[in-house]
Amino acid sequence: MNKETYQDKITLLLRALRNERFRFIIIQHEQHTIRKDIERILLASFPRRNMMTFRMDEIQPKDFFKTIFDESEGIFLLDNFDKLLQNQEFTFSFNQRRDRFSRHPIQFIAFLPLEKEYILDLSRKMPDMWSLRNLVLQLKIPRDKNIITETRRIVTAPIGKHLQHERRRELDAIEKRIEHIKKENPSLTMNLFAQAIDLAKESGEYEQGLSLSDQYLSYAKEHISNDSLEYADILRNKASFLSNLGQYKQSKKILEKILKLAVSLNNENSIARFQNDLALVLQALGDYEGAKELLEKAKKSAEQYFGVDHPTTAVSYSNLATELQNLRDY
Repeated sequence: MNKETYQDKITLLLRALRNERFRFIIIQHEQHTIRKDIERILLASFPRRNMMTFRMDEIQPKDFFKTIFDESEGIFLLDNFDKLLQNQEFTFSFNQRRDRFSRHPIQFIAFLPLEKEYILDLSRKMPDMWSLRNLVLQLKIPRDKNIITETRRIVTAPIGKHLQHERRRELDAIEKRIEHIKKENPSLTMNLFAQAIDLAKESGEYEQGLSLSDQYLSYAKEHISNDSLEYADILRNKASFLSNLGQYKQSKKILEKILKLAVSLNNENSIARFQNDLALVLQALGDYEGAKELLEKAKKSAEQYFGVDHPTTAVSYSNLATELQNLRDY
């Protein structure tokens, strides 16, 4: 018997989308209103994200792909995905673009009817996309609950123990899958490493996450430039796990290195993020003046790159306010 409640499943969905990385999520449903309900939940949870809905039985393949790659990031709700599977040309083209999709923070949510045959059809006709699936949910909306009210509670609800166990099992499964395909498919392997890192963070498996980060870095050295921001982001994950394990000095060395790289590449986005990260580590080490100086720089970088109303800028404001309070410097 499935112990997952509707709330548990929505929690899984929101957590899967929390990090702006490539995602391919399948939602099976029996109510025609489910897509609208999910859209309302996502709009409430991620109000600043780009979000678009496509009726896959009405849009032409060339128009769909052009829109996706022009946008290049965001949450895309694919309604009537079963109709796409009936279009051989569209199905083939969609599946062929798996690697190109996965290089962008594109998050697909494909809606299918509840019957098992549709999942089998998808796995058979789109084997490459199926191999990158992040989540498959079967959803039935509770008729006696107000969706929006429930959503506000769901966004902050802690994940249940059985779901935490499922996450650990999923993490172990991804590690085994990486071992199986890493020599044959570098693109998929890199994507799986990124998924595993996210799962380790969300599950609180910091030691396992640190080990995965080292494996990811070793593998990435063979496939991407060590002076790229993509490689720097992998190092950033390692620094995060080190911080969570209380190894702040080691984390500091990594963050100083990748901040220097971001500055040399003049990438304001990464500069702001790395400055914030390093400031929090300095704070943990008791260097409050150093943290304050970095946070002031991070605030300026975020304002210039993102604008004053962006969530990243808001985080910079919040971190700086906390640090000023620590220093009693108003």
